[in-house]
Amino acid sequence: MSKQEVRIKTRAKINLTLDIVGKLPNGYHELRMIMHSLNIYDEIYIKPNGTKNCTVQSNLKYLPCDGRNIVIKSIQTFYEASGLSPEGFDVRIKKVIPVAAGLAGGSSNAAGTLLFLNNRYEQFFSEEQLLQVGKSIGADVPYCILGGTCLAEGIGEKLSPLPSPPRCHFVVAKPANRGVSTKEIFSMVDVSKIQLHPDTKGMIQALKDGDLQGIARRLYNVMEPYTLQKSPDVESFKNAMLENGALGSIMSGSGNAVFGIFETLDKARKAAAFLRRWSKQVFYV
Repeated sequence: MSKQEVRIKTRAKINLTLDIVGKLPNGYHELRMIMHSLNIYDEIYIKPNGTKNCTVQSNLKYLPCDGRNIVIKSIQTFYEASGLSPEGFDVRIKKVIPVAAGLAGGSSNAAGTLLFLNNRYEQFFSEEQLLQVGKSIGADVPYCILGGTCLAEGIGEKLSPLPSPPRCHFVVAKPANRGVSTKEIFSMVDVSKIQLHPDTKGMIQALKDGDLQGIARRLYNVMEPYTLQKSPDVESFKNAMLENGALGSIMSGSGNAVFGIFETLDKARKAAAFLRRWSKQVFYV
């Protein structure tokens, strides 16, 4: 087996829609959402070290580099699930995807690690099996393994691939605060009091039709009212997107990152330049 260092690029995701349709017996919320991968990447550099232990370094001082790190958890989970003799790795993580922002940065790191290991062992797990391993790490990990555009149901693990949006550009911006806790935001939700729900069927049809205006019109996230209580600047960022040419704008996931859809790269660039007055974590793709 190769002992060379490998670079893994792991992509952010956004939610074109996010709906909570019920509560499951285990206490988790039952979701129905449409997710889409963006070319905003973290980079993981991973190299076998000849031991059975793993080390992690990161460009973010506050990211845990011990057993709490999701890459180490993913390595341990892979070997536990496979029964293979564990290898040790030295891991360097270059975080670019904003943390605690609803962009699945950690989940995508886990997914990239699982795909790397599965490839290293000549596809030890089938895709379906690997998705199950990913689910045991986090609800968004199976989606991050598949990537692309998908309808996600259940807690996010039941995936149906969809056509990607037609050619367009996205601006993603995270308000300059410490982000929000997914667990805390979900704990605020009372499913019976959700009055507006996204038109998920309409969004699926708009994707199939390649109707960018229809996609932009149907962007909706039921989590926004809850996250706004913790991060009111979400509303300001959405308005700034729209005032600077976005066809539509919503918060991604449980927040607090906001994205907008733009018809042209020029409009996306200009909107990103405007938003950089407020935050350093602004991207256009």
